[in-house]
Amino acid sequence: MKQLSPRMLVNRFSQKWRLTGVDGLTTMKMKSATVLLDLTQSEEDLWKAVHSKNRWSVRKARKKGVTFHEGGDHDECYDLYRKMCAINLVAPIPRHILFQLGRLFTAKLDGQVVAFSVIVEDQAKKRAVHEINASDYETRETQANSLLYWEFIRAYQDRGFQEIDLGGIDLHAEFNEGPDRFKKRWGGQVSAREHDVGILHYAWWRYLRHHRSLRVMKMQVQMLGQSVRRLSGRP
Repeated sequence: MKQLSPRMLVNRFSQKWRLTGVDGLTTMKMKSATVLLDLTQSEEDLWKAVHSKNRWSVRKARKKGVTFHEGGDHDECYDLYRKMCAINLVAPIPRHILFQLGRLFTAKLDGQVVAFSVIVEDQAKKRAVHEINASDYETRETQANSLLYWEFIRAYQDRGFQEIDLGGIDLHAEFNEGPDRFKKRWGGQVSAREHDVGILHYAWWRYLRHHRSLRVMKMQVQMLGQSVRRLSGRP
């Protein structure tokens, strides 16, 4: 007998209930949102609109020697991406698809990729969408991701783009709100819309969000313990 994953079971039950005509009992309203940044303003105004925390992070990354590049080694980037997916309990996009989605930007430290983003471009509308991002958790203190964001924002402004979508945020977040807060601090406008979602799908999504947050917190505690042991001279 074929073994079904929890996600497959959720899909099967949800589909079955909808077919039996009780769809109203299995769906709920949910808001999704994204952060839109207006690139028609001057670079000076863009920088002023950035939260002081993110401006500090960009300056720190430069002092640490982090550099910004268009393009980069796909193998390095994909290794970084797979590690991030494992931490966040999500399935990685296949390598041959990932780098065909859009333009690749990277942040490097001592020649090694420590963060990257893939951005989809709509040349007709002069609009860019930030699709994929991954950064090295072990070098997070360098703030490489902040430099990466600021520099690709500048790059698209220089290219004459009118708007960049920094990606979705979770309006229902209760744990691990850091990534959403990080996006909102770039000075963009939060654009929200409402749509229907299956209750079972929602429950599964909430479970993953909670479990993923606990896993990240556990990693942070472990890394803090390692730092304390190094400072105290213990193995």
